Amino acid sequence: MTVRTPWHLWVIGVIAVLWNGMAAVDFTATATQYEPYMESVAQAVKDHIYSLPTWTFAVWGIATWAGLIGSLLLLLRRASAVSLLALSLAGAAGMLLVAFMYPAPGGGIGLAVGIVAVAALLLIYAVAMRRRGVLAKHGIASKTVRPAGSGAQTGRSRLKMTICGTKTAGSSSEPA
Repeated sequence: MTVRTPWHLWVIGVIAVLWNGMAAVDFTATATQYEPYMESVAQAVKDHIYSLPTWTFAVWGIATWAGLIGSLLLLLRRASAVSLLALSLAGAAGMLLVAFMYPAPGGGIGLAVGIVAVAALLLIYAVAMRRRGVLAKHGIASKTVRPAGSGAQTGRSRLKMTICGTKTAGSSSEPA
């Protein structure tokens, strides 16, 4: 049975890629201290960001890149999007903790809360799409179908069918 891809997957997927793509640019420019990007940021905020412990950048990077890759996998309709979006949510929650532990000068935690909310909604959506069968459970699975009477299977095609868990014509473990 083939499950049709709902139209909203494309809309949410594209918005998610744009959202997480902007976050990836922000993270990369901030972590590398890219001055043309950072010149509009107040010096006190830059000083605060650059004084954060290294582990906070690791958490931020995980949240950001897992979210972007998870969003791309959502568009590709891969179930592995769920795991990466869950990792992104964990990273975003970690960054919320960072916002409490190391408050920014003059800033609140509203942005961090909003990011966690978006990450949670994306994860909920991906889980729902996986349950409906829209997301492929086995990643990039392919079937090797050999025409009837084409001779013995190669070890490679037997291995491919075993990994993918498929049974097709001529897929017995013994040569024909």
